[in-house]
Amino acid sequence: MTHSFRPLRLAGASLLALSNAPALAQNAQDPVLLEPIVLTATSDASVQADGYVGGFAQVATKSNTPVAETQQSISVVTSQQIEDQGAETLGQALNYTAGVMGQPFGSDPRFDSPTVRGFEARGSQYVNGLRQLRDFGAPAFEVYGLQQVEVLKGPNSSLYGAGSPAGIINQVQKRAQNSEFSEIGLGYDSNDSAQTFVDVNRVASPNLSWRLTGILRDSQTQISELTNQRGYLGAALRYTPDDATTVDVIASYTKDAPVSPPGVPFALTQTGDGKTLRDAYFGEPGFDDSDRDMANLGVEISHQLDNGWTLSQGFRVERFDWTYTGHYVSGLSDDSLSITRGANFQNESTTGLNLDTRLSNSITTGAVTHDLLLGLDIRQYDADTTTEFFFGQPIDASDPVYGGLPTTTA
Repeated sequence: MTHSFRPLRLAGASLLALSNAPALAQNAQDPVLLEPIVLTATSDASVQADGYVGGFAQVATKSNTPVAETQQSISVVTSQQIEDQGAETLGQALNYTAGVMGQPFGSDPRFDSPTVRGFEARGSQYVNGLRQLRDFGAPAFEVYGLQQVEVLKGPNSSLYGAGSPAGIINQVQKRAQNSEFSEIGLGYDSNDSAQTFVDVNRVASPNLSWRLTGILRDSQTQISELTNQRGYLGAALRYTPDDATTVDVIASYTKDAPVSPPGVPFALTQTGDGKTLRDAYFGEPGFDDSDRDMANLGVEISHQLDNGWTLSQGFRVERFDWTYTGHYVSGLSDDSLSITRGANFQNESTTGLNLDTRLSNSITTGAVTHDLLLGLDIRQYDADTTTEFFFGQPIDASDPVYGGLPTTTA
């Protein structure tokens, strides 16, 4: 449960109804003067959507084409919907998206592993239109730092190359906006989880704005051993030196300690003692541990050339470091008294570079207008990863006693 401070927006409707009342008493021949109505619209896809409807998504065309004019199936999950759902992971944010299963393997704070139209989408996740760095581990982005989540369903190789034929998921980080707002809040739930968050946007000058987003969260579950302390800090800067040029700088840093549930043997789920199993932990508190760091720095530039073409470029450098030790349930002994377990150790250090350069233009031939887009994207990453598996010690199914460390030989 979270609480945030937001302006009340109901007064406008009440005032509109009252303003019409005096006009009814006037003579029908007298002119009625109405207050001006101002409609504000934008074709800038970087503007954060207000409410549940996201009118723009760059995932399908890598341009500012409205969703309503895009001839592909697109779902947009806005930051308002993420907040109202109480989502803390990408899987939870996608749980109400048609064609997507947000958490096919249940809740796991280590990984975001949704499926799109039945296909696994772990290798088809993007951040700001650039492929997410992922080798063996999983850099799970903080959803409070996202402006919206875009899901493109169907083939997409013309824009993204090799990937899932079912679709891709694009996470759009919060950008600096051209209006000032602030949000600060606290949260607490029945599992004793707590969080504090802040989101501040300021306009320093007509051509410069910045945004700072942060959250500290202590996640608890009904299993006391499964916790995750996470800290996230995101910063964004927008600079528009002239009407033809826009520069966005987006940076974020995340540090957390996610530990996976070791699981429960299927045979025990048939015993009828469901509540006891929900609270049971068959890992090793003295062995299971996690330490994960994720850092990203991106620059997006858009410049309209004199010949009518627009040059757009996105660049991101990122680093991912993770050290993890954990247990997993492998089965049940023949007498159904002991649970057999395995253990694993993982140490990963990965760095990556992403560069996407595009040229776009609208050309008219007779009565037909053609929107043209061509480009090239390059990705380079280095991964230094060690993964080891061990035989774990059995543990009593009805009365687990901890302390049985895994074998020393991988």
